[in-house]
Amino acid sequence: DSGCTIVSCQVQGAREDGIYVEGLHSKVRVEHSEIRGCKHGMWVVAAHPIVKGNCFMDNAEHIRLATRSCVPILRDNSMSMSMPTLIPVSSDLRPREAVGTVEAVETV
Repeated sequence: DSGCTIVSCQVQGAREDGIYVEGLHSKVRVEHSEIRGCKHGMWVVAAHPIVKGNCFMDNAEHIRLATRSCVPILRDNSMSMSMPTLIPVSSDLRPREAVGTVEAVETV
């Protein structure tokens, strides 16, 4: 299976390294994630930026959009030429108490 699947992830504030969610104006790290089918990691593209300290009422929607598709990245964080792969995302995503944090658990 060469597809990229987010098994579990937690998005928190901006970080310097790791796996990132790319928004219009910012990048945030996806922490505590298990990626299957991506050797070094992955990029997920968000419709809107998710920034540490910002509180979105629709944070779950931001994460849902962010995890809709992905492409693998290399160890040096350069984009691969792989086509985006659709990722099934749990419909049971809700904002958590922690600002800027949403947890997505996917059964595969």
